[in-house]
Amino acid sequence: AGGAGGPARLRRLAGGAARRVAVLLPAVATGTNVPTPLLLVYRERLSMTDASLTAIFGIYALGLMLALAVAGRAADQFGRRRVVLPGAVCAAFASLLFILAADSEPLLYLVRFLQGAASGTVFSVGSAWLVETASRRGNDAGPRTAAVAMTGGFAIGPTYAGLIGQWGPWPLVLPYLLHVVILLVALRASRSVSSASSRRAPSTRIAS
Repeated sequence: AGGAGGPARLRRLAGGAARRVAVLLPAVATGTNVPTPLLLVYRERLSMTDASLTAIFGIYALGLMLALAVAGRAADQFGRRRVVLPGAVCAAFASLLFILAADSEPLLYLVRFLQGAASGTVFSVGSAWLVETASRRGNDAGPRTAAVAMTGGFAIGPTYAGLIGQWGPWPLVLPYLLHVVILLVALRASRSVSSASSRRAPSTRIAS
């Protein structure tokens, strides 16, 4: 009985660990689209042009691509956990900086770049970490779980930010504070999950 229970217990532990890793992906993804429905507020407040608004998306993509180029190699050297958790902390820091950027267009670009870099790090390495963790219990649904988790986050962020921006108080403060709270909860849930060795995990396709 003990021999049979050992592997079963390990699979249960791995499943719980995979779920705790998975919550980081929608938590970070939620923040990436929080600024989108608030762009009209920024435009009016900072007198931004159409080109400036377009640049907000471009600078995010630049940070994202740079992170995708380097995060995987960093994770191979230091481990998934040591890359993903700081990336999530940076995403929370970026949301706090958005509050300060309400009156500064240059700072808004800088923060958006930081958000892209943090998101790219968590999406790429976090997805691999999730696949790695799920595979320990023989579960091959890690890539699908990662894609669904991120897609859900992409939808949640602009939904609540848009509602607050239209009808709620402090439209350039409250949505970001809510995102920080979401990330802190996700970080608390996932911080106890150990990282596997630096072997490369199966590649995963990033949702866009």
